[in-house]
Amino acid sequence: MTRSLQSSISIAMAIYNGARFLREQLESICCQTLQPYEVVISDDGSSDASLSIADEFKDRLNIVLVSNKNRHGFVGNFEHAISLCRGDFIALCDQDDVWQDGKLERMIAAIGPHAMVHCDADVIDANGRRIAASWNAYFGKPIAQDFLQYLSGWNNVTGGSVLFKRELASKLLPIPLHMPYHDLWLALIAYRYGGIAVVAEPLMSYRLHGANAVGASEPRYPRKIGAEIKRAFFQDLLDNRERLRLSEDEAAHVEILLSFFLHKLDRRICFDNFPVAIKYYQWLYRNRRPMIVNLLLSMVGVNW
Repeated sequence: MTRSLQSSISIAMAIYNGARFLREQLESICCQTLQPYEVVISDDGSSDASLSIADEFKDRLNIVLVSNKNRHGFVGNFEHAISLCRGDFIALCDQDDVWQDGKLERMIAAIGPHAMVHCDADVIDANGRRIAASWNAYFGKPIAQDFLQYLSGWNNVTGGSVLFKRELASKLLPIPLHMPYHDLWLALIAYRYGGIAVVAEPLMSYRLHGANAVGASEPRYPRKIGAEIKRAFFQDLLDNRERLRLSEDEAAHVEILLSFFLHKLDRRICFDNFPVAIKYYQWLYRNRRPMIVNLLLSMVGVNW
């Protein structure tokens, strides 16, 4: 590494009308025991005071502020910010969270030979009151999981908890068009190209409020839209099988899950989904409905 450790960290932040919480997040970056080389902020067309708040910190942080000419959406906005980062490490940052003072220092110490590291977070409400001591425990997400779980669409990583090595960006970008979350794609790529390290304790506060771009729990979509999102996700995985270095068995796993949601979208009754639902139950369902209800619903198309 040609640069010092302190000057090698880029922070990639995506903002959109985040004035209510942005100042507190930027203050927490200013307080880091290991200061970043730069904070790249990609704004997706904010109409509030977000840009002026970011300007307030230019004397305290090396802020690179760019405004998108057209709306990118939250995934595309993060993609843009990542593409502009120059540090040897890139830490993702949401506009509404709060970092503990030692977050960057702990993450750098923990990444080791891995491509990426992520940490747990506590959960706060819009007023900063603590809701839960652990993001992962509160939302029932394991702190560590295997590649097949990521391939099945289960994500245990929240973007603001992530730091990864810059060389991963060339594998990461561009993010597939129908990928529902940038952090899920990042976890897939990182797992395949160097592995994921974990800091199991909270190093930040995840703010849960009514205007989150992505809520911490699974979004509540109408059945047809939810099935279409799943279909597009699994198709994206197959379209990017070379980037993901999928084995034949891994590709077959994705193809089966894809066919399950194709049947849900294309048919009123999907009898052939029933044996798939039994065999792949752990990959298809993480809800609290009784198993028999899920199995029966597996045979019902979304157009019923």
